[in-house]
Amino acid sequence: MSVRIAFDEAAFARVVDRYKDAPARVALVQRGLVSWAMTEGVAQAKHFIDQLVYDAPVSRSGYRRTKATRRAISKREGISWSRGVGAAGEIHVDRFVANRDDFYYPAILNRGRSDIHYYPRPFWAATASVMKIRYRQQGALALRELKQRLLID
Repeated sequence: MSVRIAFDEAAFARVVDRYKDAPARVALVQRGLVSWAMTEGVAQAKHFIDQLVYDAPVSRSGYRRTKATRRAISKREGISWSRGVGAAGEIHVDRFVANRDDFYYPAILNRGRSDIHYYPRPFWAATASVMKIRYRQQGALALRELKQRLLID
């Protein structure tokens, strides 16, 4: 009794064809994931600034809220790609929109300032925490889908 072991060239060609664009697909999935995260991050930041700042009662100072910081939250254009890092993007609070008389208010808004008795309203820190979790979850889902598409075990 014997078992025949042979190289199946046609089967090998199918495997090579199946995986040859894997790096391109991975890059595409990563770019899509980063694009999603940037859009979702802007939405989350606006949600948190509304919740912690603009929907909160006005303080005793009676300072008029302009929503300039909310308008300044945006994503930077373009998604970068580098070997070893992969896709990357960035959301930010635009200094040119959020500056008030050459004073960048969002940093103090986020972390507070004890010398002027201004308590923190950590809209940016909350956004970063939530997006870290959501990005991991979305990334795991994207990875599962990619594995299924590429038929990887």
